[in-house]
Amino acid sequence: MSKFASIVIISVFGLSACTPAPQQMESREHETAVSQPEIVSETTAEVEVPAEETNIDSVAYLDYNEINYSEYEGKKAHALFFHANWCPTCIGMEKDIKANLSSFPAGTNIIEVDYDTEEALKAEHNINSQSIIVVIDEEGNTVDTLVAPNNSSLIKAIQTSLQ
Repeated sequence: MSKFASIVIISVFGLSACTPAPQQMESREHETAVSQPEIVSETTAEVEVPAEETNIDSVAYLDYNEINYSEYEGKKAHALFFHANWCPTCIGMEKDIKANLSSFPAGTNIIEVDYDTEEALKAEHNINSQSIIVVIDEEGNTVDTLVAPNNSSLIKAIQTSLQ
């Protein structure tokens, strides 16, 4: 029993030696705070660009909102990407599209639509699954509906919508 008590006492003292005293902790936290510069970053994905500032000769990947949609609907060629944040296919498609935007033709406008919240838009385009892209010409006619397309299929459909 005394051997057991000795082991417990040694363990307790050994563990307490690993934890710095409160004054030491404050001192270290202060040193870290002083030595580490504060880094402030801006996220541009959340910034809304008013539709009138959008350059139609460039390539755009936009989040869906009423301003973006009303600016394009029946006026400019665009693609609606019905995207779900929980869908691995959608996540991969988004990453691939954004990484290769420079390979899309000038005038490409892709609007990412939240599959889980935009019920009226899904009904309007008869969408019953995520990872679908609907390509629409400038008159508002559906050129193509693509299910999980690769970039070359998407580019071909977009080129058709821009003609």
